[in-house]
Amino acid sequence: MTDPMKSGWVILLLLLMVSLWAGCTTSQVQFARQTKTTIEARETVAILISTESPLENDAVTCISDALRNARPGVRVITPDEFRRNIFYYGYPDNDDERRRYFTLLANEPALRERIAKLGLRYVVSLHGGTEQHGEPLLGAAGGGGAAITWFGMSWDRKSRLEASVYDLKQVVEAGTIRALAEGRPWFLCVGMGPFCVPMGAATFTESKSCTGLGAAVATFLTGGNLPESANSTDRPKE
Repeated sequence: MTDPMKSGWVILLLLLMVSLWAGCTTSQVQFARQTKTTIEARETVAILISTESPLENDAVTCISDALRNARPGVRVITPDEFRRNIFYYGYPDNDDERRRYFTLLANEPALRERIAKLGLRYVVSLHGGTEQHGEPLLGAAGGGGAAITWFGMSWDRKSRLEASVYDLKQVVEAGTIRALAEGRPWFLCVGMGPFCVPMGAATFTESKSCTGLGAAVATFLTGGNLPESANSTDRPKE
């Protein structure tokens, strides 16, 4: 005769083993180039954001770090520095307004003088955010005193970032870089009788999209191509 208590703990062990494979994060990075790009160590890149979401703010750092690693000596201007040194007007959040914004930068003599003084060559227009939708996890297995129950939540999580690169020397949009990271984090409390064992798996979609975009922007501005490893899957380590 099968011991019901033993069977219950076998089920619990299987659930714990499943947690080792769940919660992976997948990412995709791509860019569309319209003109050739190259940046010298003495030139400057500005990064602009409109909504200042947490992900956008983190992406400013990811892009800055990747560019400095790819081209030591390149100066990166943050959104605050851009407003202080070149143009204080708030950066618009729609395409039509952004086009007028860059037309003004290209044609206004006072602004052109400030741009030339700082050696500003490229502007990276950045926007993005994270969407998350959750659903409950409820269930039971076994019966009687060996019944295993579990409850918790899982989430469908997506972090998207997009960067448009404007070449102020040629006065054109040089291209667009996109990064998407998806994952399904979850949390469960699995129990037998009055006992409950918490378990779960995290996904780091924000950091994955941030580092992916930063590396891709640096590759784009230095004239390179994306490696095959740009699309990848990260799984939790045992």
